[in-house]
Amino acid sequence: MIRRITLENYMSHVRTAIEPAEGLTAIVGPNNCGKSAIVSALQTLCENTPGDFMVRHGCPEARVTVETDDGHVVSWRRRKRTVSYEIDGREVHRLGKGNVPDDLHELLRLPRVADADREFDVHFGHQKEPVFLIDRPGRDAAVFFASTSDAILLMRMQAAHEARVLEAKKSRRRARERIGDLDREISALDPVCEERARLEEADEELSRLVAAEDRAGRLEREVESLAGREGERAASDSRCRVLEDLGEPPDLGDDGALERLMGGLGVAAGRLDAVARRREILDDLEGPPDLADATGLERIVADLEERRAAVEESAAEVAGLDDLVAGSAEEIRAWASRNPTCPTCGAEIDAEALLGKGSDHGG
Repeated sequence: MIRRITLENYMSHVRTAIEPAEGLTAIVGPNNCGKSAIVSALQTLCENTPGDFMVRHGCPEARVTVETDDGHVVSWRRRKRTVSYEIDGREVHRLGKGNVPDDLHELLRLPRVADADREFDVHFGHQKEPVFLIDRPGRDAAVFFASTSDAILLMRMQAAHEARVLEAKKSRRRARERIGDLDREISALDPVCEERARLEEADEELSRLVAAEDRAGRLEREVESLAGREGERAASDSRCRVLEDLGEPPDLGDDGALERLMGGLGVAAGRLDAVARRREILDDLEGPPDLADATGLERIVADLEERRAAVEESAAEVAGLDDLVAGSAEEIRAWASRNPTCPTCGAEIDAEALLGKGSDHGG
């Protein structure tokens, strides 16, 4: 018995695995969802169907694998134009068109029934053909039942089907009887239904009464609240009568001067606080020390003033000398410009060298 069917890249199936249940397995679904492809895959596995129509578009190969309840695994694979089988891990190649491995049908038990001049496919029914042998001549049915041992299986199938039909009829009869009993029980319960309707009406009336009672309670609380507010209204009326004799309040004058005065008071208060804080700090200070005799210090200051005046005078004399030196240097440069060679030795006169020697000499 087949336990698992796996289709890989077979027609519309990318990868589909089906595990048939015990007994009858039905595959249902809308049109063009791949139901017929499953039957085609089993036929391809059993007959090595020629052609490459089964390879899914754009895929390099297609594969169909069947696992049986006695532990066998059979795979059919088509890659381009090459077909191969794998049976329990054993590779089978070069079978030729329409040929299958010798032990394939021993494992799957799905062969065609063959006569001398014809074959009968008893395992696969085509979608657009009648039930097996119905559309065939009577002699084909006679040949089939006379030439195959599988006929006994069909007879057993027919007997099992008849038994199931008989059991279904009995179940239908029992169901009808049960329906009649239930109808009679339901009829006996009709008064209960009437009582239930009256009970539902009573429940609705009770709900209305409870709602009315709630509304009455709310109204009583509102009446009590209004009674309390009546006293408040009387007190308000008394206050109004007292206030009726009061005159209008006077007009307010210009309060700008008052605001400025208040602002000035605020500033004065801030200054007063600052003076108070300084006074608190000064209260903690000790009095100034007594001054010592400053006669010597005055003489020193006077001497320093005389010396400062002498330094300033000397600085003025030095500045005048610097101006004199600068003027002399300009005269020497002018003379050297007019007399480029020494009148004594004939050497070239360098004014800067003369000024440097003169400086060194003077130094």
